[in-house]
Amino acid sequence: MEKRENLSFKPPFFHKFSILEKYFVFFPISGSLIEVDKETYLKLDEKDEIIDPFFIEEEEIWKKQEFKFDPPQNLKSLCLLISQSCNFKCDYCFVNEGKYNEKESLMEKDIAFKAVDFLIENSKTKHVEIDFFGGEPLLNWKVVKETIDYGYEKAKEYEKKLRFSLTTNGYLLDDEKINFLIENNVSLIISLDGPKEVNDSHRKLKNGDGTYDLIFDNIKKLRDYEGYYIRGTFTNKTKEIFKSAKFLYENGFHNISLEPVILEKGNPLFINEIDIKKIKNEYEKLGKYIYEEKLKGNKLNFYHFNVDLSQGPCLGKMSFGCGAGVEYLAVDSKGDLYPCHFLKEFKEFKIGNLYNGIDLDKKDYFIELNKIDSKEKCRSCWAKYLCGGGCIAHFYFLNKDPKIPRDEFCELQKKRLEIALFLNSL
Repeated sequence: MEKRENLSFKPPFFHKFSILEKYFVFFPISGSLIEVDKETYLKLDEKDEIIDPFFIEEEEIWKKQEFKFDPPQNLKSLCLLISQSCNFKCDYCFVNEGKYNEKESLMEKDIAFKAVDFLIENSKTKHVEIDFFGGEPLLNWKVVKETIDYGYEKAKEYEKKLRFSLTTNGYLLDDEKINFLIENNVSLIISLDGPKEVNDSHRKLKNGDGTYDLIFDNIKKLRDYEGYYIRGTFTNKTKEIFKSAKFLYENGFHNISLEPVILEKGNPLFINEIDIKKIKNEYEKLGKYIYEEKLKGNKLNFYHFNVDLSQGPCLGKMSFGCGAGVEYLAVDSKGDLYPCHFLKEFKEFKIGNLYNGIDLDKKDYFIELNKIDSKEKCRSCWAKYLCGGGCIAHFYFLNKDPKIPRDEFCELQKKRLEIALFLNSL
């Protein structure tokens, strides 16, 4: 594979945008964000001569700055497919009810422990992470518990700081599980799409019944726990994002993430180009609502509206995307390694196993693939150092090419980042 130097293409000098009759200019290199008056905003154009001292200083930074970053190569995180089985049958599931197009299976304790060993012994960083994923991880609760206990013992032995997270549909959550997870500082991602009529449109049992009434009382017990996110999915049938987020917030959930569904084109739930305008309007309504709540001293933490500019954009980190296949790996129930859980379905992306290690040629491929400038569309984008280039697994699923982002999702990401920058300015 031909390699080129890790020199970064520059984004535009600045990006201007307007929200709620407020006008902003963002400088992608320095990470500076300023508010300007409407007259200045309307006159502002990248082709015009800029005489404002602040703009002149920023332009000098932009002209002189050359970037050269060494790509990350160190393993930091594992996703354990602890249960390749599920008790739900959601309409939009991308992993075939958690089976990943294989027979149902649960990860054995020996495999889970071997995964812990693999991470801690191969990672060169002090801080490492393990995520329990499925299917539904709580179907394999005994092994989850034993792995957490073993993981902390192993981390202590190697003087590592190990964090756990677990993604669940909430159906099997009970007081015993909740107490254990909280006592062990496990971050929880709970799947719920919104109010009953929204959630039950797609999140169903195998007999077709809705799941809202079965899980809502369970997950309400987590509202006072800081380490959780309610993670919903919206489709072209349930794209009222503001309604869903407002419902969750009014019911005491302050950490919320609502994600666009990833499905093949032609699927009746696929988000099409004609849906994008509606979704962007929904984001704007939600941004306005969060702004108003923030002025009241209230907090609604919407995942996609989070951005921290206190130390400028993290150019080095965000120049190399999510780290799939390099910093992050998924382990299936047999101990095989994949770049991430999403790519588990594609056998061509198998990157090794817990017993024989990683295929270094494939690792090199993913090091190159993670470079944001390997994606031509990203090279001159103003949002590149806030976005990181998007999800290569999704791109492969949609385009059969991990280097080609889907235009509609780039458009949504840019809208989310504009709102995030606006909220960050308050």
